[in-house]
Amino acid sequence: MNDKLLFQETQYSPGSLILALIVTALFSTAVIYLLRIKNTRFRIAALFTGLVGLFILSIACTLRLKTFYYTNKISYQFVSIFSAPYEQVVMDTVTKAELVRYTPADYGDWGMKHSVNDTALAYSTSGNKGLLLRYKNGKKLLLGTQKPDNLAFAIKQYYPN
Repeated sequence: MNDKLLFQETQYSPGSLILALIVTALFSTAVIYLLRIKNTRFRIAALFTGLVGLFILSIACTLRLKTFYYTNKISYQFVSIFSAPYEQVVMDTVTKAELVRYTPADYGDWGMKHSVNDTALAYSTSGNKGLLLRYKNGKKLLLGTQKPDNLAFAIKQYYPN
């Protein structure tokens, strides 16, 4: 069967710029400190701090959620410095798809998280709206969105009622 693309979205984490500025400031401070100290042990500690900061910066700047809504399936990928392969949801395995409003506290903040209250797995970079999918086997999946109107259109393609 030919899958027609209904809607696609790539979400970025808005906090990554702020985090990038903070980590850059910390890294710059560590380098300045590194150049001023004579003790080798402290120099290594400062270098290690700078490298950890660069690693955190690279994760923050690459964090994104890519979703593709087709007529029969949903493909999604949560990308960080380490990219996971695309996951797919075949809509025949889903009993209900609904646009929901949630709080980051429900899922332990943004990112790839499990729900605090139930067994839902959530992928979100920011915001408070998403598509909650309920599978026939009882599991749930939440995919965050920054374009709820476009997502509502895609949901109507899956479940016209």
